[in-house]
Amino acid sequence: MEYKTLVSIITLIGYTILMVAIGAWAHRKIKSMSDYWVWGRSVKSVLGGLTWVATGLSAGAFMGHAGMGFRWGWGYIMALMGGFMFGNLSVWTWFGDKLRSVTRRLNVMTIPEIIEKRYDSKLARVIAALIVFFTTIPMMSGQFKGVAIVFESMLGIPYFWGVILGSISAIIYTAVGGVIAGVVTDVIQAILMWITSLVLVGFGMYVVGWGNLNAKVAEMGGRYVDPVSGFSLTFVISVLIMGGFSAICPPHHTHRLYTMASRKNIIRGGIIALITVAFWDFMGPYTGLVAKGLMSNLPDPDMAAPALIFSFVGIEFGTIICTGLLAAAMSTVDGLILMAAAAVAADVTKAVKPTISERTEMQLATMASVLVGILGVIFAFWTGPLGGMIAMMMILAFSYYGACFTVPIVGGLFWRRANKAGGLAALIVGFIATTAWYMMGSPYQIHYGAFGAIASSIAFIVVSLATPKPPEETVRKFFPEKGIYFPD
Repeated sequence: MEYKTLVSIITLIGYTILMVAIGAWAHRKIKSMSDYWVWGRSVKSVLGGLTWVATGLSAGAFMGHAGMGFRWGWGYIMALMGGFMFGNLSVWTWFGDKLRSVTRRLNVMTIPEIIEKRYDSKLARVIAALIVFFTTIPMMSGQFKGVAIVFESMLGIPYFWGVILGSISAIIYTAVGGVIAGVVTDVIQAILMWITSLVLVGFGMYVVGWGNLNAKVAEMGGRYVDPVSGFSLTFVISVLIMGGFSAICPPHHTHRLYTMASRKNIIRGGIIALITVAFWDFMGPYTGLVAKGLMSNLPDPDMAAPALIFSFVGIEFGTIICTGLLAAAMSTVDGLILMAAAAVAADVTKAVKPTISERTEMQLATMASVLVGILGVIFAFWTGPLGGMIAMMMILAFSYYGACFTVPIVGGLFWRRANKAGGLAALIVGFIATTAWYMMGSPYQIHYGAFGAIASSIAFIVVSLATPKPPEETVRKFFPEKGIYFPD
């Protein structure tokens, strides 16, 4: 057996055993479904900030964004990251604590449930739950592709078996350990991701620097160094809009805000999260450009980060760094599985039968976790329509999140006039408009995610104003007379 293979096997086995052991430990900590879904709303600043960012920035940031940097240079990715940073700032400065406070007050466990509470509509909850479930699949398939790339780089395992093996441990520890396992493993994985990101950026600066890198990739075409070269202004603006809407309410890491204990933890956790997001968002495309300058003929752009690691870093250290790439994917998979399981066990089921026992809910959550994991694996083998790139799979899912959830949730929390008809219109129009514009190939160079978000916003406002005001009883739950925030 080759030395590299032996080191990789030992590292991966150790990593997998640790993750599954945490899942088993977390299972023993679960005393109620509140522990399973939101860990008793007791998560503090460091854990909260790191789990939010680890759940949100995944194989997409570490391999997908590197792949986009490798293929397109700074242009597309900088527009996308600009929008994402606006959305992330919104979460931690004015939106996140309002959401945390209201969900604690009303004992809300999931994203679709807050929509039901705000709009007095079980139908809205079911529609939102179905959107969560089905949009989770392409998002998860991107993570599984990232896992498969790491396995292939470390062990030479074919893509098929890389997806299968990589999915097993994530499904197990999430299904049995719920959000407790997700938060704890996220923190460990965030530490590995920080090590990986520092090494990748440090290596790039040492080998090619900044000016030399831009000069080298500029020889391949201006679009690699010019933030707007090769893209129309309409497209750049629409990508900014899509990124901004998409980053505010993705269910898998917006849900992490439910778990946080207080406003103070939101503020402190936000500082940790925003610093991490800013650095990792730079690290991804920069790594792709370094790989483009040093090895411009990679067959798959998503291979840029692992190829760079094993080509220029020693086997032992390279294996550890590649484990950080694996951690990036796994840290998001657990959040996705949990949200899809909640959509089935806590949202659709309770909308039909509100009085199910916690035992039944736990059993349904476990089965749904396994089901969505299997569907994610299947979709990972069918990525032709999305170009096969991790980032494209993720952008598809995030576009639906921005078009379907941001408007009814943010609008419902901050606009008293928002009503049931407007909330339903935002959900349905956002989904239909995004799907239609995507299938039409994004006409006029307007990104399908931006088109869906704008259509959802217009429908929300127009329909809310054209129909009766919401019941005052509902409004008072979200807008107390003295101030916006409920006490902790």
